[in-house]
Amino acid sequence: MFSTSTKFAVASVLAACLLPAPGLAQTASQLLEKGIYAQETSGDLDAAIQIYRQITGSAFGQRDIAAQAQYRLAEALIKKGDLSAAATEFQKLARDYSDHQALISKLSVRFPEPKKPQPSLYPVAPDTGRPFSGSGEVAQVQWVNPVTYILLKDGASQWAVATASPNALVQGGLTRNSIKTGDRISVIGFWAKEDQRLSDGTPVVSATTVVREDGQKVFDRAFVPAVAREALMMEMAKTLETLRRVQDAETPARKAQIVELEKKLNAIKAQVHDVTAKQ
Repeated sequence: MFSTSTKFAVASVLAACLLPAPGLAQTASQLLEKGIYAQETSGDLDAAIQIYRQITGSAFGQRDIAAQAQYRLAEALIKKGDLSAAATEFQKLARDYSDHQALISKLSVRFPEPKKPQPSLYPVAPDTGRPFSGSGEVAQVQWVNPVTYILLKDGASQWAVATASPNALVQGGLTRNSIKTGDRISVIGFWAKEDQRLSDGTPVVSATTVVREDGQKVFDRAFVPAVAREALMMEMAKTLETLRRVQDAETPARKAQIVELEKKLNAIKAQVHDVTAKQ
């Protein structure tokens, strides 16, 4: 029987044989084979991890191969016992290669995707008497209707930063890559009225501006006319719903409430007209 040192020596020689001749560039496919060999045959997890990172970070990596490398990177870190780093790489797999569900499923038992906080039903009404200013790291971006939320973390603090609807953001020139998980941003705005929170208790902030660490302003409410219009339309829908409930109710204050709600609807309609004229 061969000793352990002899086995590793033989494995190293065989691994070297898999390499292309000096001076020839290795393809992503060849690098992946080299990483798999280092991981499964040589047992050299550090070498495998380094190779997988090279593939995922390289410009020439084809998407399918890059997804395989990302999956195996998380797997190698698990075998090494670095579960924190493995969880981070799994999140990247789920985020960047969501079309490779077979790979994600293999690791999801150990690292289930984090539960996403659910946004509120209506747009955020800013409390202009309570300004907000904060910065931190983007933990999540929720491109959902009616309002896109940025989950911002700074140490133990966490805020749900409300911007605008996905449609309004796209009209304003933003894409899903404008603000990504891991970016550091600064937010100026206002706390939401009535201490509005997400379903998990995260306090909500209505953003006026969002600026990335490199100084680029990625969101400015003043320059997205569609934001104001959509917020007004949603407020109109909310008011109409309230009006219907009041009309169906048999209360002494019913008539007075209906008059006030109709006045509010007319005021909102006038605001919608003004905003639409500016677009």
